[in-house]
Amino acid sequence: MFEALKYVTTPLTLVAFLSIVLFYYLRDKNKKQVDMLKEGDTGNKNEALQILLDRYQIDSSNLSPQQKYQLVMEQIFKISQKPLLRLLFRLVSKLQ
Repeated sequence: MFEALKYVTTPLTLVAFLSIVLFYYLRDKNKKQVDMLKEGDTGNKNEALQILLDRYQIDSSNLSPQQKYQLVMEQIFKISQKPLLRLLFRLVSKLQ
């Protein structure tokens, strides 16, 4: 990815490049979170689930494990679908 840095010659291409880097970073981060929840043993899943519930500030005291899992997956999906990011990616795709 960074071999393309030599083609960044204007502020507009810099914005496009940084948007692409941000996209890949967030996609990788979300994929790791989903993989952490879907794979692994039960102890690791429960620990990962609790960490993500705390990160997203979800009160899960009266929820079943399945409801907790569903809420965390929805939060991960919502974060990856933020309108600002979609707007940036559309802008970048039109510039190319």
